[in-house]
Amino acid sequence: MLYLDVRTLLVEQYVGNYKDVESQISIRIEKENRKNAQLAKEIQANKDKANFFANKGGQMRMVAKRMREKRRT
Repeated sequence: MLYLDVRTLLVEQYVGNYKDVESQISIRIEKENRKNAQLAKEIQANKDKANFFANKGGQMRMVAKRMREKRRT
């Protein structure tokens, strides 16, 4: 069975019947969703750190600015 991933535009070949392939793909999607949630959590933590330093004043504002610029690249 062939599966076209519309996000990556890759064609993947699976061996087995439709139910086997369906379960493999659903497991893969769940794994990707967990990974995306973890990345979103890390991004939010970095934003919180930058905002904490931005409110401190003085040199800390420069640290927060560098953290934001680093996050964009």
